[in-house]
Amino acid sequence: MSWQLKRQLLFLGVFALLLLAVAGALYYASRPAPSCFDKIKNQDETGVDCGGSQCAVCLDENPKDLIVLWTRFFEVRPGVYDVAALIENPNVLSGAKSMPYQFKLMDADNSTIVSRRGDAYVLADERFLIFEPGLIVGGVQRPKRVVFDIKDFTWVPSRHQEPPLRIVHTERMFEGDRPRFTLMLKNETIFDVKGIDVSAVVSDTEGNAVAVAASRVDKVADSAEEAVVFTWPFPFPQNRTIMQVEPFVRRNPW
Repeated sequence: MSWQLKRQLLFLGVFALLLLAVAGALYYASRPAPSCFDKIKNQDETGVDCGGSQCAVCLDENPKDLIVLWTRFFEVRPGVYDVAALIENPNVLSGAKSMPYQFKLMDADNSTIVSRRGDAYVLADERFLIFEPGLIVGGVQRPKRVVFDIKDFTWVPSRHQEPPLRIVHTERMFEGDRPRFTLMLKNETIFDVKGIDVSAVVSDTEGNAVAVAASRVDKVADSAEEAVVFTWPFPFPQNRTIMQVEPFVRRNPW
């Protein structure tokens, strides 16, 4: 091979390498930057377009069913009943913006006396109370049990989020004809906290619910305290020793 041919081949090789370098640079320059919507697991994502420091939390794979820990009904006045269900979400990355449900009070023949539909939000990895007050039972019918049905809903990515509030004081006065429970919420942030759902379950020494109540607090101003007072229009059973009151403080992030 002549020296001239070798020089031509060398020039062609260098030229080809330059073309490859330019093409590679153009490819990387024109390639879209990684994002949370490119259908690729990149950045520091823990799943495709989810997780990590940049993207929304991932949804649990095959989310588990919600667990209904108990359902109860309480006669608050003759023919008027409150109903409640204590629910647990075992999923640490999944919740629901909207979960339709239905309570049904049933008689001794397993027939529906009265029903009530509602809708609730579900946060990841939490226990929460669903409460419906004032179901009216007409005539001489007496409910024997309550049925709680969860309707179809869609799971969405979620993280467990405690409201930026702290319970700084509680007071209970359960003797007498109108038992009362008070809790004091303190906002320890510099921002107003709005739309707080507060509920409470009063239980006896065997862990059975004796009474429930729920309330909505529109706003707790920054660095302020807000009292939430629950009262019941009936005395608690004298033959059941009250052991604890479990409060629930929640806030809808959606």
